[in-house]
Amino acid sequence: MGENKTKHKLQRAIDRFMDPEVNYQVMLASSPAAAKLIIEALPGVRDLVELGPEAGKAALNLLQREDSPDDYRISAVALYILERHPSPEAKLAL
Repeated sequence: MGENKTKHKLQRAIDRFMDPEVNYQVMLASSPAAAKLIIEALPGVRDLVELGPEAGKAALNLLQREDSPDDYRISAVALYILERHPSPEAKLAL
């Protein structure tokens, strides 16, 4: 897959789960296990997981944005993706 196509797919997937009308569902979780199940089902998350290590880099970038730590829903999704695709960069940053 070409670099531009991968970047486009990454951005499209991120845009899907960043939509407040989508990620509000994480708030509904009654436990961490329930949150994980909800996150796995969010539009865009499965696409990111399938993209592999590039998704891990994108998730790390999300966590490093100034506004992301304030939004636990976005942080939860990014951490889920990093759990699926850990990287040395993520270990250092976290």
